[in-house]
Amino acid sequence: MCDRSGGSWSTTHGTWGYQLELPVAPRQNRRVLRRNGFDDRDTTRAELDHARSLLALAGDDTGLAVQIGDMLQACKNGIPLPSLDTVAARVRAGVPANMPTTTGAYLTEWLAGRRGLSPNTVGPHLEVAAQRLPVVLASRTGAGWVAMRTYGFPGSETG
Repeated sequence: MCDRSGGSWSTTHGTWGYQLELPVAPRQNRRVLRRNGFDDRDTTRAELDHARSLLALAGDDTGLAVQIGDMLQACKNGIPLPSLDTVAARVRAGVPANMPTTTGAYLTEWLAGRRGLSPNTVGPHLEVAAQRLPVVLASRTGAGWVAMRTYGFPGSETG
C-alpha cells in the first residue's frame, strides 16, 4: 500500500497508508478512515489493528461504534490514535468516546444523573468532588507541584 510512482507499485519507496470502513449512523453516508505517511508495512499494520481494536470496544452498540468512529476520524495524520486503555475507561465510565469532556460538563451531567438529590445535598457532593479533582489532575498531568501550589491539597504534590 505505498504511493504510486511511474505507474507501478513499489515497496521500496514512498509511504504506507491504510483505509478502514467506519460505522455509520442511520441515514448517514459511508465513512472511511484514511491515514498515511507510515514508514513501513509493520507500523501501518499495527495502527490499523489498533484502530480496529478501538472500534471493537463498542461491541454490538451501534451508537457507541459511531462515536468511536467520529473520534478516529477527528485524528489527524501524524498524531497517534488514542490509547485503547483511555478509550476503554471512557466507555466504562459512560463518557462519550468522541468528545473531550470538561470537568464542568462532566459534573453537570453527573449531577443530572443522580436521583433524589435535593438542592441542599448538591453542594456537599460538589465539595467532595472538588477536593478530589486536583489529585486526579496532578496524577494525569505529572505536574503535582502545580496542583499543590494552585490547590494546596495533600496528595497533590506527588508527581
